[in-house]
Amino acid sequence: AGKTTLLHVLAGRKNAGTITGRICMNGEPKKHGTFCRLSGYVEQHDALSPKLTVRELLEFSGNLRLPQSTTARDRSGLADRLVAMLQLSAVQHERLKDVSRGERKRVSIGIELMANPSTVFLDEPTTGLDASGAQTVMRAVHEICYTMQVAFLCTIHQPVQEQFFMFDHLVLMQRGGSLIYFGPTGPEASALVAYLRGLPDVGPLPACANPADWMLQVIGAGVGHDDGRAAYLTAVFYESNHFEDAKD
Repeated sequence: AGKTTLLHVLAGRKNAGTITGRICMNGEPKKHGTFCRLSGYVEQHDALSPKLTVRELLEFSGNLRLPQSTTARDRSGLADRLVAMLQLSAVQHERLKDVSRGERKRVSIGIELMANPSTVFLDEPTTGLDASGAQTVMRAVHEICYTMQVAFLCTIHQPVQEQFFMFDHLVLMQRGGSLIYFGPTGPEASALVAYLRGLPDVGPLPACANPADWMLQVIGAGVGHDDGRAAYLTAVFYESNHFEDAKD
């Protein structure tokens, strides 16, 4: 569908094909070298050594990626903090091959966080996990976002309501890459729901419905995709205050 390709382009990991437009950070053009030092990327499928322990993998990442001026005590302290926040304390001395899939995903996130980045890209971090594992991953990401002041850019497949409510901003795109919404989600997705409710022929969010599922129904995504309606929704967004805010 292009979600991974978009992340690769934003992260500067896409070399093939033609890329147009500008990528800015905090309103300034992105400088590739600086951005690479300040960002992390968690692939959907990892390529980690199964024979190393969770702790060894974290410390190895820190040894390679933190500045040389970082003391051993500070590196160990960061590893301790991440082990606790990612709920890996019980398995930190287990080999990677012996941990669960959800724990393995949290290890992958921790490895990137050991570089002390300001931005981390997550490519479908909940795909392949059971409900409990997915929830634990997203809760940890949400906590780290605010506690460590790290921005997470995440693609996610069919989030449940509680996970969807954890997102602060949403990029909703139609087939072909045009924007339908880009802005804050609001508490319990209230800002997103209010925007979509303002569109013609859109009824209220049904009681107990997941806004993530409802928004896809509203825009006509999936089977029976209406290109005419999608183009109309894009045009409406480009005339909205949300688009002006996004440009700023």
